[in-house]
Amino acid sequence: MRISDETESMPTEQARREFVSRQMWNQGLDLARAVNADAVLLYADALHDKAALQEFPEAMKLVVAVRDGSEELDEEADYLCVRVPALPFARMDQVRVAVLLSVSKGFLKPGESVVCLSGAMNPPSFDTVVVTEVGQEMEVFSRPDTDTLPHDVKPEVFDKCLELATQMAYEGREGKPVGAIFVVGDSRNVANYTKQLILNPFRGYDPDERNILDPRLGETIKELCSLDGAFIIAGNGEVVSGGTYLRAGATEEELPGGLGARHAAAAGISASTNAIVVTTSESTGTVRVFKGGKILTEIKKLS
Repeated sequence: MRISDETESMPTEQARREFVSRQMWNQGLDLARAVNADAVLLYADALHDKAALQEFPEAMKLVVAVRDGSEELDEEADYLCVRVPALPFARMDQVRVAVLLSVSKGFLKPGESVVCLSGAMNPPSFDTVVVTEVGQEMEVFSRPDTDTLPHDVKPEVFDKCLELATQMAYEGREGKPVGAIFVVGDSRNVANYTKQLILNPFRGYDPDERNILDPRLGETIKELCSLDGAFIIAGNGEVVSGGTYLRAGATEEELPGGLGARHAAAAGISASTNAIVVTTSESTGTVRVFKGGKILTEIKKLS
């Protein structure tokens, strides 16, 4: 039986996705030009044709989000690369994570308009275009004179804390949800608002052996998340303490309903010091970032 010409001409699912993805790419660039955007941000894993990057207009800044463990891009190419956790974020959270990490590295600045392209990773295809202004959802960074990170915090240290927090949100520990709190930067001032709940598990180790940037420390951090208290982390990545009680006062900002003691402590310590704080909710898996007593952004776990 001969298949009709009409049936033969029907696109396959893969062809349809590639067609839609190409249209999204072209429309995204047209939109960026139309709104005079400062930058385009895209997820590399959703780009099915890497050659399309060579078509990018030189007059516009291009930021490419690359998931950990994915294929390396051309380091000599004329775009900025930001590493993001390889986790199944919802589309808007893909955008939030990539924008937040791009801001922390100085790739994007408060007030800049950005056209963001994200989508499916397998098979790769764009299906979402978002136009946003840096700072629009991040009130603390909305003023051009506001530092993105505390002056003593290396961007890669903040990135690592965010990565660990999101991993704990999705993986938990031994199949059980686990909460976490990372207080990053301004560690000397933070010490005035803390007290050890248990013997400090990091005391006595050489600084190099307790640096959060050491990949070998990741599993130890995850294991210790089952303890009550926070991790206090210096701006250079050294873990000062774990199992630490935060006793900073309450913030003037009212937190959303349903947030408990962990988030109140995070808001309080970020209001009393110049630290930036990353939390993972044990009940929902939502990751939140606090600065200046306010929620900077939140990333919800994809069910």
